Amino acid sequence: MEKVSFCRCVLIAIDFSNNINVFIFIDILDSQAIEKLTKLLNDTFDVLNGRCYEERITILNWHVKKSILDDMLCVLDQSEKVYKETGTTI
Repeated sequence: MEKVSFCRCVLIAIDFSNNINVFIFIDILDSQAIEKLTKLLNDTFDVLNGRCYEERITILNWHVKKSILDDMLCVLDQSEKVYKETGTTI
């Protein structure tokens, strides 16, 4: 049986809800943004997870893994900018 992370489970649930146009916890208009953020968080944790030797950061895969980290840093920068400008979180 494949191990599925919490973030992956959330993505599956959101994707399922989009397909049937029903979602109890999140307004359907916001679900795509939350789905993208959850996937990015999951991918970021996968990059930083040192437990799996086969998936470690190497010279050969650095550019791919770095792009995921760069995307996460961009989201964090945007979130910080909104907070500083408005005093509220996104």
